[in-house]
Order: sequence, then C-alpha cells, then structure tokens
Amino acid sequence: MKHFLLFLFLFSSTLFAQEKLGGQEIVERLDRTLAINDGLTRARLSIKRGSHETHSWKVNIFKQGDDVLYTFEITPRKPVAKLLSVKRGQKLIYYNVLSGKFFQIEQMERMEDVLHTAFTYLDLSNYSYEANYIAAEVKDLKTEASEKKIVKIIPISLSSYKNLELQVDNTDYSPLKIDFTSSEGLLIKTLKFKYGNLKMRENNYTSEIPGLIKLEMTENATGYTSILELKEWDKDVKTDKILYEMKTMYEK
Repeated sequence: MKHFLLFLFLFSSTLFAQEKLGGQEIVERLDRTLAINDGLTRARLSIKRGSHETHSWKVNIFKQGDDVLYTFEITPRKPVAKLLSVKRGQKLIYYNVLSGKFFQIEQMERMEDVLHTAFTYLDLSNYSYEANYIAAEVKDLKTEASEKKIVKIIPISLSSYKNLELQVDNTDYSPLKIDFTSSEGLLIKTLKFKYGNLKMRENNYTSEIPGLIKLEMTENATGYTSILELKEWDKDVKTDKILYEMKTMYEK
C-alpha cells in the first residue's frame, strides 16, 4: 500500500511539473523572472560596440515593495546618475548627478535610452508586462536541439511597440528572449536572458542561488549590445522609505 501511495505521489508530481501554462500565465512567469528582489542588488551595466566594450557602470538597485532606485557609478560611491521608479513605473524620475538636474520622465520619453545604452527607462522601471500586454498567440518551435514556445503579446493600450514575441523554454517556461517590434512592424531590439548562480548575502553569510544573472539587449539598427549583469543580492540591506523620496536623490 505504501508503495502504491508513493507511486501516486510521484505520478501526480510529474503531471504537475508537466502542467501546460496558458499564454497569459507565461507572461506572468516573465514578470516573475524580471522581478527585482527587495533589498539591494549589486549589478554592472555595460555597452559593447562590436567586440569592444565602450562604457561600464557599477549599479546599485535598491527595492522596497513597488519602488526601485538605481544608482549608476563610474567610480565607487560617486554616482553619475540616479533613476527612481515609483509604484512599478507609474512615476519615473531621472537625476543627472553631474549637472544637478532632475527630469520627470513623461509617457513618450519612457522609450528613450538610459546612459546611451539599449535599455530604456521603461525597461528599468520594474514594469509589469502582465498588466499591460495580452497574449494573442502561443505556438511551438521545434529544432533538432530543443523545443521552445513562442508567445506573441500585444499592448492593451497605445504603445510604441506593435507587439512583442516572447520565446520560452518548453519545459519550465523560463524566458529565453524577447523580440520588440515597432509600430511599423520592424524589429527594433532583442532581449536575451542568461541563467546561472547568483550570489546571495543573508545574515552575513554568502551562498548562491539559481536564477537570472544577465540581460543582454541588442539594438537591431546598430548591432550594439548592452548588458545588465546581476552580481549579488544583499538581503541584509533593509531600505527605508526615505530612500525613495526626492530629497534623497540630491545626496551623492
């Protein structure tokens, strides 16, 4: 009897693991993959032209709830720019530390680049795809090496994109890449996902957890690739609400 119950448990677990997700559920999985962890994430942003790296910044990403603050540094503890996203991008503030100027990023400006990289203000706003896009079509893509799914998603309201084509792994639905198509139907850029072990610090102890470690955004027109590499998630950093207020942005 015990063996039979064990068989039923393993069989049901296998069915659960192979459960098929619908298009909108796959989009929700995309949001979970891109979600920034509460606390501090240390990262590195760089841009490459051909085989040569042209610029790089150390990035600190502070998150509490739906608010995120990015600081971009060329030298340690001396930020050149800050980006504040309030309530998952409902409000975006950019601060050029060197010039001392603030910019509230309006709706049409959200598609502009950050620090001349291929990442836009919208890309770095902790934006929810599930809340702003509908899965219109799901199809299988089979090659000799692997099986994937292609999900075509379209914006709910007016957008600079006509549609996005999301490619996910056929087994666990982990996002592999996104092709962004303009309102004219042209491929603008492609985002690729890289997975591995991310360093995690908790209670002054360092370990590694599997997950997303790198985002590579390539512009179709230039071929330039911008890379946001996640280095470490520090759970010991407890952020205060004051960190996400305008007056804190002035602090260098």
